[in-house]
Amino acid sequence: MDEQTSKMWSCCSSANENNGKRLLECSICEKMFHCDCLAIDPPSDPSMWICSSCNLQTPDAKNADNTQVYFKSNVTTRANKRQALQSPPDIASFPVAEERVRSIIEEVMQLQLDRLLEKMNLNIKILLNKEINSLREEVTELRKSVDFMSNQYDDIVKEKKGIEDQVKALQTLHAATRIKAKEKGYKFVWIRGGRIFLRKTDDADVKVIRDMDSLDLFV
Repeated sequence: MDEQTSKMWSCCSSANENNGKRLLECSICEKMFHCDCLAIDPPSDPSMWICSSCNLQTPDAKNADNTQVYFKSNVTTRANKRQALQSPPDIASFPVAEERVRSIIEEVMQLQLDRLLEKMNLNIKILLNKEINSLREEVTELRKSVDFMSNQYDDIVKEKKGIEDQVKALQTLHAATRIKAKEKGYKFVWIRGGRIFLRKTDDADVKVIRDMDSLDLFV
């Protein structure tokens, strides 16, 4: 039995009726067909042809006009693309419970509230630091003013004490001069500009007593 006789036929003719007729063999099921039975012309590459039954099982192999096409064994048909591991789930593919939606909304709102409070706390700290620094500067200036006034007061007290001591010394010197002038017969004794003057008579020379030492030398 020849090769064509051993093949399965799927058209109206048998293997004995194929003498001189154009034949086609399906590249998938390997069944034989007469071109005349199919009412088609032989394709340019008969080895890639597929029958209508196999073509129904491979819809992608049809042309736009639903005619038979050639099966290309060297082209691998890619399966549906698998979802990436890190891709977000398609939430439209499954129902979401109302409680879950409410929980998600509450979590988002709480997160936003926490961020807002953190930002407010930061702004409050910045404002407080500015106010504290301003108050610290004012207190520093006030302390400087108080220290200055305190130093001025101390100087005034010292100066006053010095003046009082000078007045007291002058009063003591004036009293001693009056006693000495009386002993020596001097008629006039007076104070001017912090110094003691004396004169024996109206026409006599004026003498100046500056301190106790000058008084002790007075004759």
